[in-house]
Amino acid sequence: SIPIDNTLPQQSPQTLTNPSIPAASNLVQPTTTPAIPTNNILQFDNPISNPTTTNIIQSIQSNSTISTTNNPNLPNKKSDRQQININTDTTTALQNINIINNTPLTVAANFQTLTALEKNRNNSFTNYFGKDLSTQNISIKNGGALTDNFGEDLSTQNTSIKNIREVLTDIARETGKNSAIIYVTAYPEELQLVLYTPDSDPILKTVPAANRQQLMEVVLQLRFQVTTPSRRNTQSYLPPAQQLYNWLIRPISAELEAANIDTLLFSMDEGLRTLPVAVLHDGQQFLVEKYSLSLIPSISLMDTNYRPIQDTRVLAMGASEFIEQNSLPAVPVELETISQQLWQGSQFLNQDFTRNNLLTQRQNYPYPIIHLATHAEFRPGAASNSRLKY
Repeated sequence: SIPIDNTLPQQSPQTLTNPSIPAASNLVQPTTTPAIPTNNILQFDNPISNPTTTNIIQSIQSNSTISTTNNPNLPNKKSDRQQININTDTTTALQNINIINNTPLTVAANFQTLTALEKNRNNSFTNYFGKDLSTQNISIKNGGALTDNFGEDLSTQNTSIKNIREVLTDIARETGKNSAIIYVTAYPEELQLVLYTPDSDPILKTVPAANRQQLMEVVLQLRFQVTTPSRRNTQSYLPPAQQLYNWLIRPISAELEAANIDTLLFSMDEGLRTLPVAVLHDGQQFLVEKYSLSLIPSISLMDTNYRPIQDTRVLAMGASEFIEQNSLPAVPVELETISQQLWQGSQFLNQDFTRNNLLTQRQNYPYPIIHLATHAEFRPGAASNSRLKY
């Protein structure tokens, strides 16, 4: 089957990526003048003209202080909790979590936190696809069903700190990559980050300065800056890219350094899954220049079976020119890099990028990796509601 990532249930056009393939961040060379990474760049049709967003962006350069707290006071309003799809039991569990001086979460608090996060993510994808993912053949360890033959829900049993550590340790042993999982959740009053590494207890940090409204406004501003053709050769994306780095990465940067992490796996909350994390900027370099990056739906919905890809042949196809949508001028370079430099394979651009040709190439050779660079629409419900732009 074609390994196309379907973990980003957004209605905005997206770049298709496969989270099981480590990003080649070590091949990115630092530049004197920051250039926009082409990976995960989204097309955004309408400019952002919200005056509140403008005010936030204007204040970024004068105030880059990170506001964190060691005792997250999560919102108690029932309406707020319904917005993020966490049920009452797990909400109560989250409200009882305390962190003192960045002390790792206790075993009980970690289990409660992870259970709440997993239910949040699973409910999100259940609502989007119209299916109960708890019955799908996905497991944190071996791809087995989360519901056993006796009808018992095994999702909360499989999703534990022990299993996460085993997954991260297995990834390190098989790939040589030291990975961390970051759960990013945007609450109405604050941003919450939960960090899992192979050898340490999980860390929970909150950023009160980044409430959901402020966070989403800066995310939209960044997307607008990196997808507007007239701003392609400017650095107007830097203020929002640096602010988002300060909110999402800097609070946990010390822990990442201490654990020698080189690969980040993000599980994003709703509204954040189309954020081009590669473009986040620390003032010196882009995030993708320091880390390999991947987006996952959640740890329990992640296929952790490792498949070596060093000598894999790649089928790279895409389009840079469109009639009704914005052009994607970096696609020719992207296809050349993917199919001739990072791997060896075949590439097809524009008029050669057709559905029939895709099927023909797959019949001629069973490419383990198919890379598609084009516009796409992912819509709720049946798969036929979503489409790729040929």
